[in-house]
Amino acid sequence: MKETRREPARDAGRSWDLQLDPAMRAESEAAVKEIRDGLLEPWDSWELHRNPSALRSVSLASGRVGVVLFLAQHAGARGDAVSESRRDLLLDQTFRLLPETTLDGSLFSGFAGVAWVCQWLSNEPPRDHDANEQIDQVLVERLQNLEMALEFDLMSGLVGMGLYFLDRIPTRAAFDGLSLILQRLERTAHREPEGVWWKARRDGAAAPGNLGVSHGVAGVIGFLGRLISAKLFRERAEPLLVDAVRWLVSHRQEVFEGFGFPHHTFPINRCRLSWCYGDVGVAAVLEAVGLVLRRDDWRQVALETGHLAAARGLENSGVVDAGLCHGSAGLGHAFHRLYHSTGEEAFREASIRWFRHCLGQRDPQDSRCGFQAWSHELVRDGSFVADPCWLTGSAGVGLGLLAALESQPPCWDRPLLLD
Repeated sequence: MKETRREPARDAGRSWDLQLDPAMRAESEAAVKEIRDGLLEPWDSWELHRNPSALRSVSLASGRVGVVLFLAQHAGARGDAVSESRRDLLLDQTFRLLPETTLDGSLFSGFAGVAWVCQWLSNEPPRDHDANEQIDQVLVERLQNLEMALEFDLMSGLVGMGLYFLDRIPTRAAFDGLSLILQRLERTAHREPEGVWWKARRDGAAAPGNLGVSHGVAGVIGFLGRLISAKLFRERAEPLLVDAVRWLVSHRQEVFEGFGFPHHTFPINRCRLSWCYGDVGVAAVLEAVGLVLRRDDWRQVALETGHLAAARGLENSGVVDAGLCHGSAGLGHAFHRLYHSTGEEAFREASIRWFRHCLGQRDPQDSRCGFQAWSHELVRDGSFVADPCWLTGSAGVGLGLLAALESQPPCWDRPLLLD
């Protein structure tokens, strides 16, 4: 399968190669093969997915189409016909189950994510009157209905829908949807002397501001930067972006050694090292938008924040498993992206260190895919479980390791705002 990129935020002239040593490369290849073999097992046999809810049925984050991303990438990178066949089977199951599931319109848990994967798999440019046209229209109608309250964030709201529509250009629905999303962000922005921010609609008046990529202002910043990079609505998006970055940077902390951006504006606590919240995700977003708007001051903050994150050790990282969202494979991949963009050797070393930690968590005797995820889904206090999924489980770990082995950057990480 060919991968296409429209407006890469990273320096396409810089080498992607992490220069893994032969032993680590061999171990990574073995782990990827083990993940592939595990993901060939029937979906309904996974303990975490015996509850046939929509989220665990077909979604990008936690369902079948997230696993499709890994299988498609593996099939293309390794010429693997078995992975390709399994990919097609999971897609067929997804389409059969869609009418029976209750999905919202979000990218990570809803039908926008299913549609995004279908678009990603296609070698054809998006156009009107294609397989995703009906989903496009449903999303536009939801955005037009101002009585329908929608979250603002990447994982469950407007930002995620926006990333989907960016990959649907040049269809009419994509332009309409992006304009409506920007309009909603303009209307719901909370304006303060420090800048602008957004809060979840479920939160009360005194709710703190969320600074993270997954559910917070950093995610909005990443989306607005990509909107400008696509040469769309710049006169509206740029002022909002500038004020959002100003607000975000105003909450950078100098109280805690080795720590920059908290989870929320209050209470201020040391944030764990992860993509979803804290320094690594924020650094990646600020680096990307700094490149787009040629703001060296933003890139300097990204560089300083990234170095803080790279210097943190395992003992104070909060990392307990290997997944993309808040685990060691996600950190390895995010630092890989920062290295590719900046050329900073510290980021390459951090990427390799976290991928080593990821491989150190591998236990072929204790999990179908060699890796387990820490989950509160089956046990209230949490337990390690076999998890096949893209965001928290083995499919995401496999994609991170595959990217570390390849010579060219991927684009499956677009929903993470890392591409």
